[in-house]
Amino acid sequence: MKPKTLNYIIAAVSLVLLSQSGSSATLPPRCARLRYLVYVAATNPTLADIANQVGGHRVYTRWLLKADQDITSPKLYESMAHVVREAEVLVRLGTSYDPWIETLVDKARNKSLVNVDASTGTNAARADSPMHGSEYWLSPSNAKIIAANIRDGLTRFSPKDAPYFAANYEQFCRKVDDNLVNWRNRLAAHKGASIGSCCNNLDYLRDVFPFDQVGTLEPAHGSE
Repeated sequence: MKPKTLNYIIAAVSLVLLSQSGSSATLPPRCARLRYLVYVAATNPTLADIANQVGGHRVYTRWLLKADQDITSPKLYESMAHVVREAEVLVRLGTSYDPWIETLVDKARNKSLVNVDASTGTNAARADSPMHGSEYWLSPSNAKIIAANIRDGLTRFSPKDAPYFAANYEQFCRKVDDNLVNWRNRLAAHKGASIGSCCNNLDYLRDVFPFDQVGTLEPAHGSE
């Protein structure tokens, strides 16, 4: 693969991240509650970032896995169960993607937890195997659906904040639409470019960007 082509691939993947990678909020959960924030736990930073954009200053978010960790079978720690125990809303990739969260939920025994399946309504069901590269959260075309699921989950927990969450959601959707126009224009000249990836995880990027995936380095997601 030519270095120039690789640069385009990296640029495309970077562009689908709808905002700069944020960091987990620093307020401890009890302080968050004193400030009337909704404590949100999310599977990964992507979901946490969207929750931040929809929830605005009414939410405090933490994620369970870093962006570079394998979601299929991560090592579970007591600290992760503690996050779920303290959380009021749990945003997860979906039972087919992060089934290990059920273990954390069982340990947490948080009966008031509002569960949000971010994959609801997306085209994630299209994939042959959810564990084999169907990273639907990478696609801007699914971003607005994920945001709507999070908006609804936050509203279930805090109905009084529904207008605020709805306004933030609409703002987020406008941001996605505006960026999509820009991204597609910038990448139009590279329509049909052949790309390779570490694993079969670019299907949802190809729905939006004009690439042709020709191969993968791994036979299965997470294999070596």
